[in-house]
Amino acid sequence: RLSRNVRNKLFQHLRRREGWLRDGKLVRGGGAASLSLSASLSAAAAQGGASSKTNSESESKAPGLYMGPLEIDHDDVEYLMGVWRNRCGVTGARLGTVLELVRWDYTKPATIDNLVVMSTHALEKFDKEGYGSIIPAIQERIEKRLQHCRDSNSELF
Repeated sequence: RLSRNVRNKLFQHLRRREGWLRDGKLVRGGGAASLSLSASLSAAAAQGGASSKTNSESESKAPGLYMGPLEIDHDDVEYLMGVWRNRCGVTGARLGTVLELVRWDYTKPATIDNLVVMSTHALEKFDKEGYGSIIPAIQERIEKRLQHCRDSNSELF
């Protein structure tokens, strides 16, 4: 069982990442997304840390990219950590690793059947190189686990 602080941290990181996608600070590259951190930090500094864009201005930054609200809550975060066994879905790393939730398919919403737990190292590679950074056997394993989530929770969708 996860502590409330860990669940909240994972949820907040996902929410921040989804905000970056919506605001165009996290742009698609290599089949996934790539973060322009220096641009986002300089823009935040220039704006005093506040975003002046409205949702309507930032909605169509990337065609084909789902930009709706988060469709999970803190309890779903705990469920997902159980699905992924508190390990990175790519490397299997567990101890001494900072884990984050990331959408597997950016054209679909952030639901329990489209979120993967990744270590920050694997996530950086995924952001830069997309699906090419993950060997096909691991991609298949991730797809199977996501399909299991879809099947076991089909009555909820």
